[in-house]
Amino acid sequence: MEPIELCKAGHPLDAANLYVSPRSGQRMCRECSRVVGRLRWKNGSVWEMRRWAERNGHTISERGSLPRAVVSAYRIAHQKPRDTMVEPVRRLFEALFSG
Repeated sequence: MEPIELCKAGHPLDAANLYVSPRSGQRMCRECSRVVGRLRWKNGSVWEMRRWAERNGHTISERGSLPRAVVSAYRIAHQKPRDTMVEPVRRLFEALFSG
């Protein structure tokens, strides 16, 4: 029995996990492709970023990759506020210095 090949992430490249592109013949790990897809979905879809960029005056092409500046601006505009500690600190401050 020959040893099983592994992808760069360590997944076995067996018949169930190996995809070979019919056009280019490129070999790809199916599990790695799933992980990348989940990360892309979690970080916001390109379609959403394109719509946001157009509504906010960014110049982008219809096809291809989005410029890094647009992706960065989208992420900054959609990040959650980091001041989650403001309210507990305010209450502590009031408890210590009220009266």
